[in-house]
Amino acid sequence: MYTRLKKACNATCKHITDNQILERDIITTSVNKLKRSLFIRAAPVLTAPPITNVAPSLYLGNLHDALNAPLLRKKGITHVVSIVSQSDAPDLREFYARNTQIAHKLFDADDSRTFMLCLYFYPALHYICEAIRKGGVVLVHCVAGASRSATIVAAYIAMMTRYTLERILLDMSKARRVVSPNIGFLQQLEIFVFMYRHVYDA
Repeated sequence: MYTRLKKACNATCKHITDNQILERDIITTSVNKLKRSLFIRAAPVLTAPPITNVAPSLYLGNLHDALNAPLLRKKGITHVVSIVSQSDAPDLREFYARNTQIAHKLFDADDSRTFMLCLYFYPALHYICEAIRKGGVVLVHCVAGASRSATIVAAYIAMMTRYTLERILLDMSKARRVVSPNIGFLQQLEIFVFMYRHVYDA
């Protein structure tokens, strides 16, 4: 599985780079449709939604959730994947230096439509898969639990199921109304799902 995943992730990034998809603002009809669907469903962010169980042994949340030790204990979280920028990293590093019983993986990422989040698809998905395979419970978060972390979680669900990307994202948004990956991340997700399911299908 991991060989296939690595090939699909590498091919995704190569395709995006070779075709300058993010720089040239190339947006497919299907990505526009996804973005419109999520925009219609998205709720106004008046209060942060609670940490959300989106798949077996997998939670989606925000920065506050990731820094809430009682909540992490209550949910049985054993591993935390942080998809945040360096400006958010100091508090996280200090927190997990104190809470050593929880394994922590940090990926420095901006919530920008031109950011190559696909560079983190393989290491993040590999980490999540291994943690769950060994009986762990994983929280994936960014600042709001809406774009960066939601993209990684959607990629994981796409890898583990045959659901369409539209169904995955709409199901996630039903559970967590703020879910709305930026359009650049949606482009990368769409290409990754195609590469994983069709180009490198086992």
